[in-house]
Amino acid sequence: MGFLILSFLRRMVRITFNKPALTLDEQIDLLVSRGLEISCRESARQYLQFIGYYRLSGYCIHFQDNQDTLEGNKVHRFKPGTTFEQILSHYTFDRKLRVLLIDAIERIEVAFRTTLSNTMCLNHGPHWYLNESLFCVDKYFNHTLFLDRIDRHISDNKKLPFIHHYSSKYDNPSRPPSWMVMEILPIGSLSRLYLKLKFQSDRKQVAGVYGLNPRLLSSWIHSVAYLRNLCAHHSRVWNKVFTISPEIAKEHSGFLKHNNRLFAQTVIINAFLKVISPDSNWPSRLKELFDEYPTIPIEAMGFSENWHQEAFWQK
Repeated sequence: MGFLILSFLRRMVRITFNKPALTLDEQIDLLVSRGLEISCRESARQYLQFIGYYRLSGYCIHFQDNQDTLEGNKVHRFKPGTTFEQILSHYTFDRKLRVLLIDAIERIEVAFRTTLSNTMCLNHGPHWYLNESLFCVDKYFNHTLFLDRIDRHISDNKKLPFIHHYSSKYDNPSRPPSWMVMEILPIGSLSRLYLKLKFQSDRKQVAGVYGLNPRLLSSWIHSVAYLRNLCAHHSRVWNKVFTISPEIAKEHSGFLKHNNRLFAQTVIINAFLKVISPDSNWPSRLKELFDEYPTIPIEAMGFSENWHQEAFWQK
């Protein structure tokens, strides 16, 4: 107990950062000193040069037995037999996984933009987003600041043909119609916009397109936006515990027990794709990727060994 209290107190104390920058050869020497097997230093130097020690370190954790010392430091030791090629394989798998995820997320993002804009335009006119009375304005959403954000996106994209065409031909309203604005807003902003729609009838109509209720759609789109940003910034998604997780739908609760691993994200992606693109072979492509890397522990992402045999994943 005393050790735990001491360790906690040491973590609370802020200290000066004094880690030196290391050359590529020094980085390799450090990895070797920690027990990593590197058969070709030149190859390792190439990967460290263009991927980076810090990025690869996220994939090292799985192969390490890290222990805290009495001084409050961590001892990073690789498990016996761990090779640089194993770590690189996990990195390559994760990169291909992000590409596969972003391919599906693009379809979902485009579909949500279109559904939201079409529904609100038909119900409230092409410039519905200008009408403050359509939103729940509170401390989490300020309509004036929202319009300022739109103006910044319009300015940043003023050279796009459809933005330029509108601004050169029309001056009232000064801002373009919804179907143009929705194209330049990031999905995170669209997620917040949907959440703050004032009328439940509007939210139900949008959610109904996907066979969901508004609460589920809001949760799922928020999770998709978070996952998209992770993929867009090349962050690790393998073996990640997600801080923003989708709510579990009743029809998925039989095979989806936890929502903070990647498996939950792939469930909602596939649920969306079943509506958006019923003939999609995305689940098969996911399975093929797993088969390509049989040594990658998929349970670290929340997948069971026979996940693909569930009826949900069939066309």
